[in-house]
Amino acid sequence: MKLSPILILLGGLSVGHLHALESAELAAVAKRFASPSGDEQYEARADLNRLVAQSTLPGKGDPAAVTKLLVAAIESPDTPKEAVKYILRSLSRFATADVVAPLTRILNGPDAMLREEARETLSWIADPKATTALEAALAKTTDKREKTSLIAALATRKSASSVPVVASILRDADPELAALIQRIGQAEMG
Repeated sequence: MKLSPILILLGGLSVGHLHALESAELAAVAKRFASPSGDEQYEARADLNRLVAQSTLPGKGDPAAVTKLLVAAIESPDTPKEAVKYILRSLSRFATADVVAPLTRILNGPDAMLREEARETLSWIADPKATTALEAALAKTTDKREKTSLIAALATRKSASSVPVVASILRDADPELAALIQRIGQAEMG
């Protein structure tokens, strides 16, 4: 009976009641990100993660419906910037090509923090449209830090189709950028 404590422990870890994520529920959590209380913001992050996880469970949730709600939230001017940041992080776990257009708008937007979150989320979306968005942003930026981050995202994706876009950056002769470019090239070989 050594398994009994394990079974009891696993029973205690079961996911609670599953339900569809609703717009009002998401808005209420997002609003809490604007709180001056660090504890309240922490709880909002935990609640957002819980709601998204429960609503996107394989075979039980509806990731497409959750995606629509999250995209509406990131595009809403009423959603606090800090909430947008964490919503983008949530999207990186299950997003598909459906979110590439709104993420591209953020990637090309004025806010550096949100651009970085959009870049990170796009790097996890297994669709050529995400690669194209990252390549286009790389071609436009003049900021070395952003170039490095975008090249790193393309290197993570190991998209050999990115090599010509990234090769044009070689004119910088920056050793750090050259090392990242080399990682992309290895996608063809390995």
